[in-house]
Amino acid sequence: MTRAQVSIFIILGLVIAITIIAIFTIRSAFIKDWLNIEQEKTAEVPEQIKPIKSYIDSCLSTLSREAINTLGLQGGYIELPLDPIPRSFFNQFSNSLEIVPNTYTSYWFHETSNGIQKLEVPTIENMELDINNYITSKIDNCIKELFVNPDFSRYSIKFNSFPKTSTRIEDNFIEITLNYPSELYLDNIGKRIENYYVKLDIPLGYLYKTSKNILEVASQNNFFEKKTIDILSLYEEIPYGGVSLDCNSPTWTKSEVTKNLKDLVSANIGEIKLKDSDYILKNEAHKYFELTAGYSDSEINAFFLYSPQWPFEIEIYPSQGEILTSDELSNRAGNKATEILSGIFCLNHYNFVYDIKYPILITLSKDNYRFQFALQTIINNNQPKENKLGTLDLPESNIDVCSRKVTPVKVYALSEIQNELKSIEADISFQCFATTCPLGKTRTDENNEYSLTTLFPECLNGQVIAQNENYLTSKEFIDTNQETSVSVVLKPIHKFIFDIKVIEKSSGFVREIQENENFLIELESLEEDYKFYLTKENDEIKLVKGNYKVTAYISRRSDSPFAIESQEISKCIKIPAPGILGLFIKREKCIKTLVEGSQLDEVLTGAVQFNLKIDQSNIGKKITIYTIHEKIPTSYEDLTKIQENSYQNGLLDIFKEPEFANE
Repeated sequence: MTRAQVSIFIILGLVIAITIIAIFTIRSAFIKDWLNIEQEKTAEVPEQIKPIKSYIDSCLSTLSREAINTLGLQGGYIELPLDPIPRSFFNQFSNSLEIVPNTYTSYWFHETSNGIQKLEVPTIENMELDINNYITSKIDNCIKELFVNPDFSRYSIKFNSFPKTSTRIEDNFIEITLNYPSELYLDNIGKRIENYYVKLDIPLGYLYKTSKNILEVASQNNFFEKKTIDILSLYEEIPYGGVSLDCNSPTWTKSEVTKNLKDLVSANIGEIKLKDSDYILKNEAHKYFELTAGYSDSEINAFFLYSPQWPFEIEIYPSQGEILTSDELSNRAGNKATEILSGIFCLNHYNFVYDIKYPILITLSKDNYRFQFALQTIINNNQPKENKLGTLDLPESNIDVCSRKVTPVKVYALSEIQNELKSIEADISFQCFATTCPLGKTRTDENNEYSLTTLFPECLNGQVIAQNENYLTSKEFIDTNQETSVSVVLKPIHKFIFDIKVIEKSSGFVREIQENENFLIELESLEEDYKFYLTKENDEIKLVKGNYKVTAYISRRSDSPFAIESQEISKCIKIPAPGILGLFIKREKCIKTLVEGSQLDEVLTGAVQFNLKIDQSNIGKKITIYTIHEKIPTSYEDLTKIQENSYQNGLLDIFKEPEFANE
């Protein structure tokens, strides 16, 4: 390729870029002009009907503020995303943070109870849609006062269609238009009003973008994880790694370390500041706590919080139940000189490995408006989490991909029916980068097959998505830069009536689930990206054919909390005698440690893990699943042992594999 050819491509690229910018500049200006015209129209009403107009405007303004405030407090969602596993003993983190009882905000980044990383950041478009739906669903209830209040009885009020709301979120203001054609009259004087309009000076868009930047920077740099590792290594209250000359051999309890760590995390997270926001740097040392997010705004207040009352997951290795203890260096050194020195000086070496997960609430406020979201900080083996999601940058979709459909594509949705692939009805959509476009439904064609022929947006490596509530959603990659066809194969979901039985581990007696017991059955496909969680809220199991790993938990709840009693744990270890005698004499040292008690509303009482195969022979049958009940734990050792035993309980002679029977 010659230099001249390269120059041509560069010039063409610049022309295309300038054209796109010009188009969207004109489009943006057109939208602003249209909104200004609508605002002027809605303001021009006869004096006689202004009370009615003002009342409807007030309803729109009130509902708009309600929606925007809720959205800010819940991380950009009015309705929080559903978690397939209910918040319970089995899933304490869930997919949202319970800040105080019955007050929640969404996790923008979190790890599910089975270790899957999830990113749930709403887009501007999602937030606008949430606001639209909130106002549209509530406006009639707000304005019903016009029809029941005697003060308005002299007016003629008529609404001619259903309400429809449109919202535009900008950095520092929000414009909302309610399309609700109405005829408002008093003594034959009045007006037909098409739209009602409100503009609110609320910096939702700006705080949202700042929040996204904080998430991006914190995730890519592991900002909070690194601060957590610093806490582990710098504070003497937390055993991490080192050598001790104490002949008593240092010993800690897991509960004591956990309490200290939660307090230290809370104190340190509370010191974090957003650089160049509204705060005063105490001294140069506090620059350590500054998070740089690329935005400089002295009017933003930023707060970072972890409360010790929130969930905190921790595992420490090595440990002996509740006890953490150092190792004598002489036992591991393999060097005679070191053995002699350790015998004289009582050298004790310790090195602990931590797995930690806890939430952080991030709150930004400006101009009396608050936007907040939560994320999880995760430490694996003393290292920051591995980012399995790649870059967390979510570019806003300024180009409307879905409106640029130019390529004809024919789509078939297929499924195995009676050992033969047949076409089925399915909803078809197309995902190009971060945008998903609904395209329609497959319908019978001239060949009596279900298909959909329609125009697709041009996209390389896009995904055709086929959905049917009776089948597992399936995707197929496709390039749509030229006319083509594609087949998407869906696996049928089979429904099973089920029964849960409990086996008493102590006797082998089989019984029913009791009223005060809960269960969680996790069925994870070994071949497909599919999991089903079964709880008391389900009335059927939905599975595709294949092999599953099943984990069945049982817990017991009580109106009066279960007491995990305080325990004095005694740990006896061999240590050298002081001085030169340590070369020849070892003495036993027993250390007593008090583990504080606690009260729990719900406790794990049993668990079992086993495999399950679903094939044609058991389709349509009732399935009975068995789990193991051990006992109600009264100590931390009991709780730990119940969890550990789940792997062996499936091998017990008393355990029963799942049974299938005709209904």
